[in-house]
Amino acid sequence: MSLSVRNVSAIDIQVTKPKLWSIQLIYTLIVYLVINLSGIILITVLPLFTLTIGGNNTIAGLLSTFLTMSALAFRPLFGKMLDNSGRRKVLVLGLSLFALSAIVQVFSTNIYMLLALRLFQGIGLSAYSTALGTILADVVPASRITEGVGYFRISQTISLAVGPTLALSLYDRTGHQLPIILAFIIALISIVFAILIDYERKPKNNPDANNDELSSVRKEITPPQNLVKKSFFERTSIRPCIVLLFIVFAVSSVFSFMPIFAITRNIENIGLFFTFYGISMVLATFFTSKIADRHGHLIVFLPGIAITFMLFITLAFAYELPLVLLAAVFYGAGYGTVQPVLNAIVVKLSPPERRGAANATLYATLDIGFGIGSFVWGAVSQFAGFTVVFLGCAFCIVLSALAYFLFLHRSLVKTDDTIITVHS
Repeated sequence: MSLSVRNVSAIDIQVTKPKLWSIQLIYTLIVYLVINLSGIILITVLPLFTLTIGGNNTIAGLLSTFLTMSALAFRPLFGKMLDNSGRRKVLVLGLSLFALSAIVQVFSTNIYMLLALRLFQGIGLSAYSTALGTILADVVPASRITEGVGYFRISQTISLAVGPTLALSLYDRTGHQLPIILAFIIALISIVFAILIDYERKPKNNPDANNDELSSVRKEITPPQNLVKKSFFERTSIRPCIVLLFIVFAVSSVFSFMPIFAITRNIENIGLFFTFYGISMVLATFFTSKIADRHGHLIVFLPGIAITFMLFITLAFAYELPLVLLAAVFYGAGYGTVQPVLNAIVVKLSPPERRGAANATLYATLDIGFGIGSFVWGAVSQFAGFTVVFLGCAFCIVLSALAYFLFLHRSLVKTDDTIITVHS
């Protein structure tokens, strides 16, 4: 009898291993790659354009602050819409608003108009980013969510590796208009692929409908109305988001100011920074995502946070390209590890019917970190220089590690590839 039981268990383990790849996941990754490419072109070009129309580092930082604070203000609305209405509607709406605001930026003639358009663009960012994160959680099996988030990050990394170099090349040759028009066209392409994402069908009345591969997903994303809570944000996401907040606050300095940093320190070919970051990020994702799902998150989180710390120590004293490229490797391997891990923890801790709210909480954290960080580090760089900026960022990474152990680590238990919360 015992032999029979062991044989059945082995068969079950082999047969029930969840499938990761589906056409819906592929479409989701394409949309994320394409719209990120559009956004990164704008993030690269607009701060430089700001300097040519009378702005400074602080104003350049405000471009990101206005974008992310606007996105933050609308996260609760779109998080609730995702849970009560549908994913694709919110996604297409957000992409459309983002594309519209991009093309209007071609006609910007002063800083105030540019800031106003970034506020409007933040609404689109709020909608499409929250929707994409929620769609990813829907179409990826829970036991492989860290791996799924890793590929999500790879698609973003590809755009980050290509976008800045392309944007800087066009900007040097033609000015700001052509890169912005290109960003608009790319955003339109993302809308086409977003329309192809189609899995939100209502379950059939047939009692055998559960046999359908996506029936469980459809039921999860169409809960009975009385099960949808009224709160905008998901309580289970708060603790991992506290850890993430310190990290994003620090990383915003790299994300927003590398072109200006290069000009300040007379470093040429800064586009290579993003290429090296992209390669490092992809390699780190392949190595760490499966390890995290199988052996727990701490085993990859701690090395990732240590490498992120080294990113900022290196940048603080980098005045030549080789050191900057070394920092890029640290950037990809460090932040490219810790952010997907925290993203996966948020998804795993949240109930299926609250995934929209959970992702709204996650992306609200990104908004706050990037928005406030861009403004603070822009002001600090203006008055104290980038060495002080990056040393301050390194201190923030230390705080994030402390927050992990204080608020998150002891409340997580790894059991059969599933994270559960231990209530005190």
